[in-house]
Amino acid sequence: MVAASISPRTGDGAASGFPLATVSDNGKRLRVNLRGVLQRLFSQPTFKQDFAAGEATGFICDLEFPPRGTSAKMGGKLLPESDAKTTAGIEKLREAISTELDKALVHIDLRALTSSTSSQALAALAKNLGVKPADAPPSASLVPIGFANPDRKAAEREKDVARVLTAIETVEGREWLDKMLSGVRRKFQKDDVPEEEIDGIIETMQMQRQQPGSQIRRFLDFLDDEALARLRLQVTFRLMEAVAAQSTQPGFKAYVERVRKCFELFGGAAGEALPLDVSTVYGQRNCSDLAEHLRKALFYGALPVWSEWSVQLFEARVEPEQGFATKREVSYRFRVNGNNPETGKSAFASRLDRIQERLLDEPSQDVNGQRAIAELVFLRLVTPDSVSQPTPEDLQAKASAIVAALKQDPVKTLQKLMDSLRARESVMEELADELIAVLQRKSTKLVDAANRTADKFYIAVKRGIVDWNAALSMSSNSTEVLVKNDNGHDNVAWFNHIEITDDPTSVPTSLASYWVETDIIERSLVPTDSASTVRMARNLEQPAVPVRFVSYRYNKADAPEQMWTPEDISVSTFDAGVGIDLEYEIRPLSATKQTGDKATQEQLRTASCAAFALVTYLVLYEMARRLKATEGLEKLTMYIFRLQPGSKEVESTDGNAAIYAAAQAIERALMRELPVKMQGFHTKGTSHTERYRRSGSLQALQGGAPMVTDIGGNLDKIAMMTYVTRPCDAHPMYPDADGFLFVSRTYRADRDGDQFRVYADCMQSRLVDTRKSFREPQLVLEEIARLRAEGYHHVILLSHHFGNRHIGRAAERHSPHGTFEFLEDASKRFPDVYLYPLRRDVFPATRLHKRLASESGFEVLSFNDHQAMYDAQTQNLLRSLMPIYTFATLSVVGEAGRPQSGFCTYFFDSEQRLTSVEWAETVRQNILGVGTGKPVRDSIIGMLRTLHYLESEKSAAKQQVLPVLDPFDWASPVRTATAGELEVMKRRGKGSVQLSFPALLAHVTKVLHKDAV
Repeated sequence: MVAASISPRTGDGAASGFPLATVSDNGKRLRVNLRGVLQRLFSQPTFKQDFAAGEATGFICDLEFPPRGTSAKMGGKLLPESDAKTTAGIEKLREAISTELDKALVHIDLRALTSSTSSQALAALAKNLGVKPADAPPSASLVPIGFANPDRKAAEREKDVARVLTAIETVEGREWLDKMLSGVRRKFQKDDVPEEEIDGIIETMQMQRQQPGSQIRRFLDFLDDEALARLRLQVTFRLMEAVAAQSTQPGFKAYVERVRKCFELFGGAAGEALPLDVSTVYGQRNCSDLAEHLRKALFYGALPVWSEWSVQLFEARVEPEQGFATKREVSYRFRVNGNNPETGKSAFASRLDRIQERLLDEPSQDVNGQRAIAELVFLRLVTPDSVSQPTPEDLQAKASAIVAALKQDPVKTLQKLMDSLRARESVMEELADELIAVLQRKSTKLVDAANRTADKFYIAVKRGIVDWNAALSMSSNSTEVLVKNDNGHDNVAWFNHIEITDDPTSVPTSLASYWVETDIIERSLVPTDSASTVRMARNLEQPAVPVRFVSYRYNKADAPEQMWTPEDISVSTFDAGVGIDLEYEIRPLSATKQTGDKATQEQLRTASCAAFALVTYLVLYEMARRLKATEGLEKLTMYIFRLQPGSKEVESTDGNAAIYAAAQAIERALMRELPVKMQGFHTKGTSHTERYRRSGSLQALQGGAPMVTDIGGNLDKIAMMTYVTRPCDAHPMYPDADGFLFVSRTYRADRDGDQFRVYADCMQSRLVDTRKSFREPQLVLEEIARLRAEGYHHVILLSHHFGNRHIGRAAERHSPHGTFEFLEDASKRFPDVYLYPLRRDVFPATRLHKRLASESGFEVLSFNDHQAMYDAQTQNLLRSLMPIYTFATLSVVGEAGRPQSGFCTYFFDSEQRLTSVEWAETVRQNILGVGTGKPVRDSIIGMLRTLHYLESEKSAAKQQVLPVLDPFDWASPVRTATAGELEVMKRRGKGSVQLSFPALLAHVTKVLHKDAV
């Protein structure tokens, strides 16, 4: 249907007569009119009929809306048996677009659409924008830093640049299932079950442990992962108590004490129930027990000022015979009531706004308010009325009074709690200020000898975890014998049957218990040597084709020149004089506010947005292919300016949101063909910041351009493949129906004399149907083969698996592309290619030093203490995650209210069980810099460092090129729109549905490159 809408209608004076492509400015500009295509699509005889909401019609079919507060994603899965039809349709659409481009470009020299160099294109843009092009210095000054013992004299600590608080976790190594089965046996023996029958049940449960995906196996993973979150809650209590001990503010001490007291009174092993009965207004479904909420570690995320676990710095898994199975070091960060970027208010105020909207704007039984009610009560109990002179309160008596008032008049009581907390917003700000002040006091040691002793906790598994009737009537090896959650994941039910305690005998219903020891450590980061200067220069000599998304307005006028006019004057300022213009109108991509069938309107709008993305991508794909085939343009770069009359922060129903999300996906899909850099600009944004925004946008376009640098080491070629799996088809009610998008990006570093040229090579996407396919990452193997054929024998594999854990990542289930099976296969397929599996994470540290003008970046090159932990377990090591390099900027926007800076750390995913021992040992020595591996490590580290500069969009300082902390933000976008996803459907009282443009375009790229698959 879209293919039939590409050619203009002859003699039609309305929008449907607009041709897809025309050439202007003496052959220097190709104008692509997308409004005409959409108008012809809308007027297709069967468009409304085929895409109206219905059982057998609509763009998104077979849809069940997800529950309120959740969302579903669509885009990767096609209707059954429609693959061939889809392929034929894509090929037909491409042919139609190609035909129209042929008509427009006849007798046109394609080189006229391009600038001879990127620097020339950027200079022309700068001139029209009225800004001065940045003249970046060709070097960066790097300060080496390292971990130091905090037990130093106060004068020595004055040189500290940051402080890190961590906890060493040592997990019991005895076989957890065996301990649990011993408890099962004792229970059955007590119930006089015959010994022979008990043996059969135990044997079956042991067999289930070896079955992938079995309930027993999932439960053991749960104990090793989610269950430990409740233990880490205890560490946050200790950390906050350490901070409170150094505070001079009585209100801060009271705040920390009240949080701990609430846990002990209601959430601890001996805690009392505190029923929150709001049934008279909100119904029985919104009643809950505050004690149950306080036992959940994630519930404490409601506290805007508190500590929380962040990421691990080290992890090793050894044979359990050593007395422990896992040893890891986990870093902790602090929430400081920072501003919510979406609301512009503090975290505390924003949370109160959300609770107000959910509970009090329209009180009824339809709201989903259990947690919101509990949060409101909890925040009122712990937040003092003053930092300097808090009014003492009996927490138990206050809690009882709130409970009684809630039962009598829920709405009035909740509003009273809300008003009380609104009056304490300034108090929460002062609590945050006090926390920041204590953390940044260099003379203070938060963890001293008095509170550095290790704590030993036990995870007690209660007898209720077993469905005893199911166990006794076990009919097959696949019978599930643990309790289940009929409305979601089983771990929700399992949490009700575990308890964290320091005395396992205090849990009389315990089936088995496992110990975990935690030891809090304070580390300081200090300079270890003088700064060194490294060459970092952009290479902007490659030819470039500028592309602009330009907003137009369609008017039904008699004169043709008045029918299609630019939305504003940005079309004349953001102009390099050549290139491709993508002319669009916002209205056809916006959700209409007309009365009528909302479901059908949503379906039609979704189809329109999808058509817009498809046509835009195929036009640019076809032009990129033609331009790169032209002599002198083989190394072409594409710059895209996304000019929008609205902000990217608008409601999802706004056409600007559709443009933004679709453009993100188009940029990444095109990066398979050539280097692409896109930058957006709000053409109707605040006028007094316009010059700054223009300059920043122009500077940002240089991000991603090749870097010429001094990498060091002895390698001539290095490649890095970095990749992520992200859900593109997901529904909270049907987890087995998930579909995923595998996205990879490859970088290369090539030696040229005494320098290296580091550059982004390409980006690829592929749809993955099931989680099981993660263990067979064919795209990774294909890319390794391609790189090997081009002379790359050292390849870094950097994984960013979406939803992967920040903690516990050495477990194979959390490293789908770093498994033993994958590495074993790869080492045999490519014995002459050394693969370095890495992960990346950002751990927080309290900043004690402000970056100077003479400093560009900071890096940790030595992890001797972690190396010692690694060496101590080498003989029995199964898997480990070793930090090998850390990069930091020690700079954030709004430094006064953000005391913590991120440290981007790369971890080596070590696998000790490979049969190719020599290959594995060479990889280990190279990445750790042992013996002859040191020059190889220097080259690898040099490439990792350079990527922080290559992907930087920051303006250079007078003396320094400035880096970016996270060069891989595309792999873990904060907003769904940045991931190329658009909310296209929503229902009152239910969840929402998002369309994944990247998944949609992945179907297209699969067809375009079917010969390469």
